[in-house]
Amino acid sequence: MIESQITTDVNSLNPQVIRNSMPYTINQNGEVNLPIVGLVNVNNKTEQETELMLTKLYSEYYIDPFVNIVITNKFITIYRGGSDAKQLLISRPDLTVLDAIGQAGGIPENARSSKIKILRTVNGEKLTEEIDLSGIEDINKAQAYVMPNDIIYIEPGLNAHFFREISPIITTVSSIVVIYAFFANLNK
Repeated sequence: MIESQITTDVNSLNPQVIRNSMPYTINQNGEVNLPIVGLVNVNNKTEQETELMLTKLYSEYYIDPFVNIVITNKFITIYRGGSDAKQLLISRPDLTVLDAIGQAGGIPENARSSKIKILRTVNGEKLTEEIDLSGIEDINKAQAYVMPNDIIYIEPGLNAHFFREISPIITTVSSIVVIYAFFANLNK
């Protein structure tokens, strides 16, 4: 599992403060261990909410601190049936499920657009939501924003490759049955 990283840039109007900008890893509990303030829970917070929270925390140590947050390693994984999986970087904060599927190449011809699952971990609990994109009814669900480490699973349909492989066998068997029936009727 890919963990997100947070890059903090703390500046102050205090001339004795040295600029501190380096990446810190957010653990699976949504916590990041930062200099001076220690372990901070940033789970389910936006970048802006995290900046405000850290500004308040650092204001106890610095005069007028300015905190800038950049979250990196924000990926989602899209399984498009079979062995076709893609990992996408969340390029913007308003990336929707529908946008992500489109960036991954869309819904394959042999996949079931009625069985798309979004798997997400929130506060250690695994959640699954199913979306049916075969009609217009669930289009609002597909407009939900993706979150880092989401998994979008598009259930494969009946494999078209399987039918291509088996069709010559079916043709041969049906031809034999037709020929047998023809000769059986001739002998009557």
